[in-house]
Amino acid sequence: MLFRLLSLVIGYIFGLFQTSYIFGKRHGLDIRTKGSGNAGMTNTMRVFGKKAGALVLICDALKCFLAFYAAYYLLGRGQSDPGILYGVYAGAGAMMGHDFPFYMGFKGGKGVACCAGFAIAIYPPAFVFGISVFLLVVFLSKYVSLGSLTAVLSFIVFVIIMGQTGHLAIAGTHRIECYIVMLLMAALVYWQHRANIGRLLSGTERRIGSKA
Repeated sequence: MLFRLLSLVIGYIFGLFQTSYIFGKRHGLDIRTKGSGNAGMTNTMRVFGKKAGALVLICDALKCFLAFYAAYYLLGRGQSDPGILYGVYAGAGAMMGHDFPFYMGFKGGKGVACCAGFAIAIYPPAFVFGISVFLLVVFLSKYVSLGSLTAVLSFIVFVIIMGQTGHLAIAGTHRIECYIVMLLMAALVYWQHRANIGRLLSGTERRIGSKA
């Protein structure tokens, strides 16, 4: 239990590197006062442009990736069992740090980029699958939020299938626990998108290319 808690703490510390907030402050504003008010990649792209959005995406994904492997090697000593378990907890911690940074009044991002970094860390093919789903859904619907939500859920399902079929080296004793933590991570992403979900259901969500 101690190492699980330490993994969460390690992840939370990594997650506190709030790229969009830092980028905004360097340009003289709080990103949360512009656009959608969210401290994440999509709003950064909306306010500062595509290059800034891409930078935020990479950095937010990287911090979750690094958190995973910090716990994997520091606490799991590089062993698949229980290294992956601690990596999963660190990934969850990074998402919590990203979504609820204490120095920003616990008002951060939504965790999608963190999920991308986590997917690369735990099983790269899952990232490829998830990003493919994202691109397809966005292409067809023009909704970034819908693409993000679908991609996160698809990634988790993909990982569970790979774990159950023996393609992902998660020990049987920790497999269900890893699945539960990952499902909770997905649930957090959905919770952070609750306003988007409401707008999707009411048909008022902003599409790509539409005027604000």
